[in-house]
Amino acid sequence: MSMCQQQVMFYGGNKFLYKMIKLFDYIFYRIAFLFRQISVVGDLNSITIISIVETLNIVTITNVMFNTLTEENANINIYLLFLIALFLVILNSIRYLRFKKYRDLDNLWKEEEKGNKFKRGIFILVYIVLSILLYVLC
Repeated sequence: MSMCQQQVMFYGGNKFLYKMIKLFDYIFYRIAFLFRQISVVGDLNSITIISIVETLNIVTITNVMFNTLTEENANINIYLLFLIALFLVILNSIRYLRFKKYRDLDNLWKEEEKGNKFKRGIFILVYIVLSILLYVLC
């Protein structure tokens, strides 16, 4: 069994979940790479940013689902928003400071082609801007 197949099996055989986690690993890696150039605490900044974006996505999806089902907006309390973000910061901190460290991700993606790196960088920027924009609009 290949390493990729073993990792998919770790996530219960769910390839979609595996790909989503790998996507967030890559986003964390690229943000951490940027922050490591300008700050000593680049990983913590990256964890905070990715957690905030994930929180915005959860709240946006919740609002869309709630609005679709009840034709009303879900008024999410600012404290609940903070708790969701805090929970995600804790989960992401455990993942990226203990299990999936920056150096592991750097070994995986440091040899990435410049063309792919540029395209994926644009995708990350669009993803973050779109997450913020959709949250504001919903």
